[in-house]
Amino acid sequence: MTDRLGTEAWRLGWLSDDRPTRRWAVEDWLVGEPPLTEILEHLETEHDGFVAAPYVDHLTRTGGVGDGELLVASRNARVRATGLWLLSNPPATLIDAMLLDRSPLVRDAARIRAKVQGRDVVAWHERAWQEAPTPRTLKAATEAGVHLHRGDLVRLIDGTDRGMAAAAILALPEAGPTADDVRLLIGLVDDPVLRRSAASALCRIPGWRFADVAGRWAAASRADRGILLRILRSRTGWDRIRAGLLAAGSGDQNFVAEGRTIIRAALLSTTTLAHPPSPDDAQDLPGLLRAAEIPLEKRRTLEHVLGLPETPDPVTVRTVGWSRRDAAVLLSLGGTGRLLRPALGSFAVRRAASFALGEQLSVDDIETQVWRLVDAGLVVPPRGDDYALTADGRSLTRGLHPHAPGAVDEALNRLGDLGRPSRRLA
Repeated sequence: MTDRLGTEAWRLGWLSDDRPTRRWAVEDWLVGEPPLTEILEHLETEHDGFVAAPYVDHLTRTGGVGDGELLVASRNARVRATGLWLLSNPPATLIDAMLLDRSPLVRDAARIRAKVQGRDVVAWHERAWQEAPTPRTLKAATEAGVHLHRGDLVRLIDGTDRGMAAAAILALPEAGPTADDVRLLIGLVDDPVLRRSAASALCRIPGWRFADVAGRWAAASRADRGILLRILRSRTGWDRIRAGLLAAGSGDQNFVAEGRTIIRAALLSTTTLAHPPSPDDAQDLPGLLRAAEIPLEKRRTLEHVLGLPETPDPVTVRTVGWSRRDAAVLLSLGGTGRLLRPALGSFAVRRAASFALGEQLSVDDIETQVWRLVDAGLVVPPRGDDYALTADGRSLTRGLHPHAPGAVDEALNRLGDLGRPSRRLA
């Protein structure tokens, strides 16, 4: 087609509505090493960050000392910061402007360049905040380490200027917040404008009880739960385990997956299990553990440390309790767990299982069936989005192909012969 039209392929790609195609067109154009000024012009008119990324990567990777003045004028923060680093001796007026740039990345670069020139950055930001108290000068002063009075910040948080309140919230952790301030921040988690700032501040303040935030989980919306989990997972030790269990027992598969990730990371830390749980932890953990959808191995680890009865092996009763979805997912993994085909990604599993069943399965459906099969010892506990059969799983699927007529029913019969799935997941 490009030969018939007499034009390059990337020119047609630029006109596409498909984002990956447009990004490919950018990458293909950049191979020809166009002039830097043209790259900057294209970047300034590209508002899709995914498509613009190759421009940014190219400019930050190939820009030279003589390109600094052009790059600092870009609207892209990474490019501006790169330009500031490339300038051999940036003028004080430029650094002053960059110290109050809208991007924290650029502000950070400007502070370092100012310090190299021997300037007192803290004093400069203190004057800027006093002369022009705005959300941006407050954010920059906080980043620079200016001492801000706690009482002034609290008054700004209680004020009517929401932008200033958000900046003051972010500055509060460095100003010695009191217990009353912590309660104020927890209350602001319900504020649709200030809750993200409040969450960021709480993640940096140790003086609050796990239950003060976790108590809001049951009545919270899905969006609010995302904010609450961000705060709770910032804790260390057993509180982080509690956060993971709370998410893993929510019934929402996105939160369940995140909860499993939190628990896995916490158990890998040498400090998590080094100390016994506090009385509050010990009281809360058994109930959270019962409700959580986590791998049997992790469940038994926590039960052992907490002195709880160990969960028995899931397959104990030889009765049918499997579904055709279980069988289809098992079949889709056929041949994995071997050297030549170690694992299969979740997208490929979903596509193969959906084809075998004749119905479209969601990501949540696949994860549910996979964990049933994991608990039965047929699938290896997944790492990320890759799945593989165990030796028992390979043995059970031997001779079956997911697209063969009757394969799903035959796999279901074999699962039935194996026994009933874990009662916890049935």
